Amino acid sequence: MTDYQATGYARRFARARAFDSTTQAVWVAELCRLAGPTRLATVVDLGAGTGRFWPILREAWQSECIIAIDKSSRMLAAADTSSDVHTIVGDIDDLPDFGEVDGGLCSMVLHYSRDPVAVCRRLYSAIRPGGLLCIRTATQENIGAHGFLRYFPTAQAAERAVMPTLEAVIGWLIQAGFTSVQTKWVTTVPARSYPDYLGSVASRGFPSLQLVPAMEFWRGFGRLTIACATRRLRQRTVPADHTLLVSAVRP
Repeated sequence: MTDYQATGYARRFARARAFDSTTQAVWVAELCRLAGPTRLATVVDLGAGTGRFWPILREAWQSECIIAIDKSSRMLAAADTSSDVHTIVGDIDDLPDFGEVDGGLCSMVLHYSRDPVAVCRRLYSAIRPGGLLCIRTATQENIGAHGFLRYFPTAQAAERAVMPTLEAVIGWLIQAGFTSVQTKWVTTVPARSYPDYLGSVASRGFPSLQLVPAMEFWRGFGRLTIACATRRLRQRTVPADHTLLVSAVRP
């Protein structure tokens, strides 16, 4: 499992996994579409990491109080916090009391839980009636959505070992009591240019790349560099990422 407390990792993650303005606009549009005219003033961000979704929550949901929970104190410490963010260091399977909220976001975190249904039930109990829960995740159906993973077998195997199926994610929400479940594959471009793309991979900010042995990493990075150079010569754009977004309503 990735060690999010490893020295220097939080800074690498924040730099390599930051959203550019185009990607941020995509996620604002998606979360705004799901909330509709409803304002979600107080929200929980479970697996908040370095806070890359906080500007999105403020814009899409008009959130004025974000309860950011993450197991890694170093990830939270690396975030650009402000007075509207309340950070809590806590484990997903032993969540502290954080009061009532209007909505919630779980981004790339539920696969770490020993009992995702119990986590969803805990969120159900905290979200007010009519509130929205959004789950952003990779799944078994789209392990290959991050094109660079094919060059790093250890990372790809680690992803395949823990990521749920689409059917499982829907089942977690339904078992917890949520209704009006919707799913959508969201397409984003991970970098504006191939040098930026390669620089992001080289920093090893993607969690499962931390598990790749050095020799395998640099061998894979060399092959990736050649593939990117070939695509660039053929005037092909940086490969897009495809991420599952599942939403549900607390009746």
